[in-house]
Amino acid sequence: MRRPMAKGNRPKGEAGLGIRDLRLVHTSLLGKWRWKLLSHEVDEVWKEIVIARYGSDIIGKRFLGDVDVPRIASSWWGDLCKLDGISNWFSLAVGKKVGRGDSTSFWNEIWVGGQSLRQQFPRLFGISAQKQEVIQNLGGMIDGQWRWNLLWRRNRFQWEEDQFRELCDIIAQFTPMDYHDSWLWLGDGIQGFTVKSAYGLLEKMEPSTRILQPVENFVFKRLWKCAWPSKTLRLCGNCS
Repeated sequence: MRRPMAKGNRPKGEAGLGIRDLRLVHTSLLGKWRWKLLSHEVDEVWKEIVIARYGSDIIGKRFLGDVDVPRIASSWWGDLCKLDGISNWFSLAVGKKVGRGDSTSFWNEIWVGGQSLRQQFPRLFGISAQKQEVIQNLGGMIDGQWRWNLLWRRNRFQWEEDQFRELCDIIAQFTPMDYHDSWLWLGDGIQGFTVKSAYGLLEKMEPSTRILQPVENFVFKRLWKCAWPSKTLRLCGNCS
């Protein structure tokens, strides 16, 4: 159950004191580290240390959870992996822009449609010989057109052919572009990930304790613009 927003954490126009919720600030700052881990560029010492301790597969991984927290993990790493909670707020605010297909898993990431191909075609995934390959390694350009080269551990059964044709129809739209794959922050499509945008996203998910009446809205929208010192107004707000 989510904790109701405290009076002091509400905006000034909503009868609050305009104080930031430190719990949400902490979560937003952790989101910045998660965002940096999505990049495959290992050019920072801290990232090299994280890879050495927790494995290279955590780089570029949208979903982190309990399975990624070993028994000897630091509390910081545990908090980072459990950042999403039950709402998956971070993972749902992250998208992938596929270019060359050089860092996007063909089966395990969402890059066509609303599900991963592994989720849509679990039977075909089970017999694939390329379960962990990126898109770029599953085909090539032939006569100016992209051709897929999907490999299987065994011959497909007749009833699996319908699924295979459906898979081919879905991935036929892919054409590699001349740029690297990149992550997108859907929480703010203009600036990309920022702690401020993450905080705003989390704040919208917080339930409000009460709805202000029209008269209260009128008063509190103007209260903080009056000539009284803000310190005095805060004291008054704490007494109410």
